[in-house]
Amino acid sequence: MTMVTLSTDLTQLMSIRHPIVLAPMAGVSHASLVSAVANAGGLGLLACGYSAEPEWVRKQLRVASASVENEEGAIGVGFITWALKGKEELLDAALEMNVAAIWFSFGDYSPYIDTIRARSPKTKIIVQVQTVAQAITAVEGYGIDILVAQGSESGGHGRKNNGSVFSLVPEIMDATAGRVPVLAAGGVTDGRHLASAIMLGASGVVVGTRLCATPESAMHPKAKAKLLETTDGGVSTVRATVFDQLRRLEWPPEYDFRTLRNEVTDTIESGLTPASWQTAYDHAVKQQDYSVLPVPAGQGVGMVRHISPAREVIGRMMDDAKLCLDVGAAMVDSRRTHIKSSL
Repeated sequence: MTMVTLSTDLTQLMSIRHPIVLAPMAGVSHASLVSAVANAGGLGLLACGYSAEPEWVRKQLRVASASVENEEGAIGVGFITWALKGKEELLDAALEMNVAAIWFSFGDYSPYIDTIRARSPKTKIIVQVQTVAQAITAVEGYGIDILVAQGSESGGHGRKNNGSVFSLVPEIMDATAGRVPVLAAGGVTDGRHLASAIMLGASGVVVGTRLCATPESAMHPKAKAKLLETTDGGVSTVRATVFDQLRRLEWPPEYDFRTLRNEVTDTIESGLTPASWQTAYDHAVKQQDYSVLPVPAGQGVGMVRHISPAREVIGRMMDDAKLCLDVGAAMVDSRRTHIKSSL
């Protein structure tokens, strides 16, 4: 791997080498993975999830920062916005650590904008959206710094009814007229996806499922093994609300949760009620039984075949994206016809 670079609005704004952002995934994006992505030249985002405490946030950020070996990447924090309400001390903890970025998704982030601007002016505000209307509001109404266009392919939580990356990204680009960098999220697994996102007008990508399958990820090894066993992500993953009910999480009704299919999702589709699984689910939590527990995954999961270090994943993604872009250039420039794809 040559670890090429691509200069985009994102890399310039965040002063990072590569236009790749770690999705802040609860139970996955902890200090080890955050620092590994930053060391590889991307933006690593710590996931606060549902039950984090302020001191945990501080400790994770201290550990991640101490593990960063260069200035090619950056570190930030991601929040499930509706879960932050009443726990604003988590945001305070992040701002105390002078993080490079704060990410909001799934809920009303507007109460926090002025606080961030006042207390940490250099911290960039990232907002993940699932619709064009949300994107316009974020840019025109609140002046956020970076948009994430989350397509329906995404693993984990997303909007029940929204477009794919292929349709959502360019429409958001048109609607916001390039005023802020837009990142593509959903199914991003390799360099072909990064190159495609760039061609759609995005300034970078958010990577989730592929970075779950790294040694630095906090995902349980049994869950990682499930990812590697999976093929045909379009049919082997499913969107549902059953696992939020079983985990007793009160998610807003417009969102559901994409996971690998398993015994639970199959029987729910056949008409069984979530309540009928509660006892078995609680037992599975103790046993770490992933025939019952959810394994969040996007539709690109079928291309995840190995557990590889985050630096290797990002390096390969960058090299392959550069090759794709070179091949595309060769198609319209006869002087470059010697370039062939080896993907």
